[in-house]
Amino acid sequence: MKTFTKIKQWLVGGCVWYAIISLIFLIIDLIISSNNATHVVSATSFLLMFPFGLSMSGAGMLYKSKLPRWSRILLHYVISVVSFLLFMLLPAGSISSGVYVLLMLVLLTVIYWILFALVHIFSIRWKRVVEED
Repeated sequence: MKTFTKIKQWLVGGCVWYAIISLIFLIIDLIISSNNATHVVSATSFLLMFPFGLSMSGAGMLYKSKLPRWSRILLHYVISVVSFLLFMLLPAGSISSGVYVLLMLVLLTVIYWILFALVHIFSIRWKRVVEED
């Protein structure tokens, strides 16, 4: 029964990620293609947002697990970056060389650690506020 609950949590989380990412991409597509009939988001990339959402949901579940802290952070980072590269960047077809992939990997790493630091700082402050009340 616990396995079914975890699978349900993973699928619901993946659907939430899919809905958020799809909404963001559709808004961007609406803004960019307002003048002409061409669309930025292809059907293939739109469909690949769901496996990306599932992998991000799985990464979030691993981050909330009982593993040691360093392994949770490392696994979350690896799953997030690899899933973005596999499901969002590579199918876009804009990759011309390995240097571009390396540059995107470095950029994603910097963005990930900045966002992670911000989330970590806010969660520490939130815990302090909750403990004080």
